Amino acid sequence: MTDLTVSLSAVQAFRRCQQQYFYRYVERLRRKDKAPAPELGIILHDYLACYYKWLQADMPAIEAHQTGLLKISLDYLPEIKRFARIAHQAGQPELAAELLEIPKVASRIAERYYLARGQFDAEQYDFLYVEHELRLTVAKGIVSNGRLDLVTRDKDKGLVYLWEHKSTGNVPDTTYRLRDLQTLLYAEKLAGDVEIDAVLWNYMRTKEPTVPEELKAGRLTNRANLDSTWEVYAAEISRLGLDVTEYENQRERLVGRELTVFFPRYEQVIVAQADVLLRDYINSAKEIRRYRRAWEERRVEPVRNVSLECNWCEYSQLCTAAILGGDDSDVRQMRYITQ
Repeated sequence: MTDLTVSLSAVQAFRRCQQQYFYRYVERLRRKDKAPAPELGIILHDYLACYYKWLQADMPAIEAHQTGLLKISLDYLPEIKRFARIAHQAGQPELAAELLEIPKVASRIAERYYLARGQFDAEQYDFLYVEHELRLTVAKGIVSNGRLDLVTRDKDKGLVYLWEHKSTGNVPDTTYRLRDLQTLLYAEKLAGDVEIDAVLWNYMRTKEPTVPEELKAGRLTNRANLDSTWEVYAAEISRLGLDVTEYENQRERLVGRELTVFFPRYEQVIVAQADVLLRDYINSAKEIRRYRRAWEERRVEPVRNVSLECNWCEYSQLCTAAILGGDDSDVRQMRYITQ
């Protein structure tokens, strides 16, 4: 029997609902109408991959950054324009405008990232792996596929870091990072080639700093909960020709937030034992193999885990048709394709 290839997303889908796993990974069904425009997080991840790959090739940092920005424009703008035209023709001008903003937002965030983090990384690190494919044998006949973002060696400390790039609206807490199985798997696999000293969680916040509003009196808002940075606030002071000394309280509050709030990094020494999480992962993979054999031999059918999560499942129409009518062939033909 050929090896079963699994991934973290496949195992999670199986745990969530056998039927969802069956549709996605056995029948390989995809919605015909589910072709969303590239998400901001995906574009930002591609920028980082491009930037650090060119740094690895000894390209000067500014050129690597400009190449990353060019990638955003060339790879995503045409597709996003196409989606925007479709949205506009469908009578959704607000959605069309929102789509067209995605590359602009991505470029602005990438520019700020480079100024705050990227240009200094070029001097601080040696780049060992960038977007490196991994195949990890987790059990006999079971292979786990994955891709690591970045592995670097700090030139001063000599420490080797496994990077995890994350784009998010809000940064999660430490508990989330401690139980990240994917990172533990990558560290386990790399141990034979290079000893990982720590994980570096590299966050890009997708929410941009708020531009302070101008009040009727010609001053900028001075509210204490403004979710911004001093760089953005100071730019508005300069644009309006205001006296910067009148906003010292905002300077004290906002200085440094570019690094601590919008592009924070968390270094986590690998102290957690992967055994428990890996055991569960391997057991789930073995269970997938058993069920796939049983499905193939028609001994059992995939189990549907009917819950409120079905509302967000791309296969909900198939399950609804099967539950209500018992025949989902029409829905399959109209709504889905095999990839």
